[in-house]
Amino acid sequence: MYSKKKILCITPDLRKTGAPIALLGLIKILLSNDKYDIYVMTYGTGELLTSYTQMLDEKKIIILDFLNPTPEFRTSIQSGYDLIILNTAAVYPFSFFFQNTEIPVYWWIHEAPSLIEDSFPAFPNPHLLSSNFQLCVSSAGSAELFRSHYSYDASVLPAPVFAPESITTDIPLELPDDRVLFLIPAAYTGLKGQDILLSSISRLPDEFGKRALFVFCGYTLDKQIRYKEELFRIASGFDNVLMMDEFPIETIYALMNRCDCVIAPSRVDTIPLTIVEGMMFKKLCLVSSHTGISHYIKDCVNGFVFNDTDELLQRLLLIISDHNKMDHIAQNGFKIYEDYFSPRSVSEVINKYLGTV
Repeated sequence: MYSKKKILCITPDLRKTGAPIALLGLIKILLSNDKYDIYVMTYGTGELLTSYTQMLDEKKIIILDFLNPTPEFRTSIQSGYDLIILNTAAVYPFSFFFQNTEIPVYWWIHEAPSLIEDSFPAFPNPHLLSSNFQLCVSSAGSAELFRSHYSYDASVLPAPVFAPESITTDIPLELPDDRVLFLIPAAYTGLKGQDILLSSISRLPDEFGKRALFVFCGYTLDKQIRYKEELFRIASGFDNVLMMDEFPIETIYALMNRCDCVIAPSRVDTIPLTIVEGMMFKKLCLVSSHTGISHYIKDCVNGFVFNDTDELLQRLLLIISDHNKMDHIAQNGFKIYEDYFSPRSVSEVINKYLGTV
């Protein structure tokens, strides 16, 4: 009878955002291997707490009221685990606890390539980390930045995206059958760039605008209420735009199954999971070059990438004109999902990294 390896995952919070969602998927894969016993430590709870407790015994979720660097605290996390996973650059205070120890540490950096490039001093210099650390990033674009800036080969560990077990056809919207349907599922925040897309929609010639319908949906961050209100005000002047609040994930999947194209017009974004999900559903995907997933996309081959509002407008015109002739692009996009973000492919990467642990 062998003893399971104890893994401690440290994440800033359990909010319904990219990094905690990615960690949830990673834990799901790790639990499928009976070798590991998983614990989660966080100093902020959130909407995903229920999802974590459904997957793990609640005793294995350690919620700190504050970061307590007492000798007792240090000893408890340095001696009780076989592997540490640090989730995002935001948990950098914990990195000091594991310097020059014998515990392998994987530091999973999720931040977007453009954010990393603009603020390298805020991210760990891998050459200053002790030899038990391995820096991991969530996209090939981020890995290239660490290679060019630090001459360091960061491991690429994409966030896994799981296909739904079933898809409902119940959509609480009246959707016309004679329009090209674009779906924009994202939190209402300036970083997600919904206003950029609205600006391009306003420039569509009438004959194209009448053939398209754009459905925006997402939750609202407290500090972004004014941004959302302004978006809704602007969109009220469009007859081809629906601005909706957050939908359950089942409805999002139903909309993806129904739509023609998923868009991420972000100013800054890591790997928009909604784009990966769009690829999983074999849909056309249109992303800004400021998203980490753009490094996997070859424009007009397996998706669409734009650099500025003029290019965004041109891609919209192209998709509205010829979307029914683009099945090959959608199929090529699906291969990106299969090769990099499917549970199978991510499992292979994890097994390679943790095979000796």
